[in-house]
Amino acid sequence: MKEANDNLREILTKFREDKKGKHISEHIIASEIALSLSDLFLINGREISSEEKEWFRAGIYLDYIFGGSPWEEILVRYNKVCLELQNLGQL
Repeated sequence: MKEANDNLREILTKFREDKKGKHISEHIIASEIALSLSDLFLINGREISSEEKEWFRAGIYLDYIFGGSPWEEILVRYNKVCLELQNLGQL
C-alpha cells in the first residue's frame, strides 16, 4: 500500500510541476484527495467513510483525460491505490 501511494504521489508531483501555472483538472485534484485519504488509512488506520469513497471514482475520468497520453501512468498508479484499498476492505 505504501509503495502504491508513493508511486502515485511521485507522478502527481511531476504532473503538477509540468503544468505549473496552468489549469489543473478537477479529476487530478480528486485523485490527490483520494491519495490523502489513503494516507490517513495507511498511516493512522483511519477508515475511509462511505461519503469519502466518492473521491475514489475518478478513474473513468482520468482514463478519458490521460488514456493513451504521456500521463497515462497517473491512471495506472491511481487504479493501483484503489485496488490496494479494495483488497484491504476500504472500498
